[in-house]
Amino acid sequence: MTKQELILDFIKQFRDLGAENTFSNGMCFHFTVILRHRFGSLHCPIMYDQVANHFATEIEGRIYDITGDITDNPEYRWERWSDVKKQDPALAKIIRRDCILKVPDDQRSCELCAHCFYDEILNCFLCDYDNEPVDIYGVCRREV
Repeated sequence: MTKQELILDFIKQFRDLGAENTFSNGMCFHFTVILRHRFGSLHCPIMYDQVANHFATEIEGRIYDITGDITDNPEYRWERWSDVKKQDPALAKIIRRDCILKVPDDQRSCELCAHCFYDEILNCFLCDYDNEPVDIYGVCRREV
């Protein structure tokens, strides 16, 4: 079985369990984390499409989400999430707060620190996955 077949089979297991709706509607970042940990860790960049507001994972030159291999799908214009964060930190902060962490509206009183509580709870899911050191224990990360 090729690596691509292994990846597609792994994704199919989630789809067979009914997870497609979950990971297609608001939890796509978390599926990228699952794929990344399973198939390559730091060697698999997280990709982001700003228009579709959608995350996916690049593994060996192919891009995957819960629907499978979407590399050739003309609907998407992929950028590395790490590049988005560098080019527009304010946008990345909003995406992180609203789309990744899903901080409830009533807990957004502190724009700089609202996510600290979530960082500690979610720990490994919130590492920025860009080979940058992350200190989440008792330290407020004011950057995205």
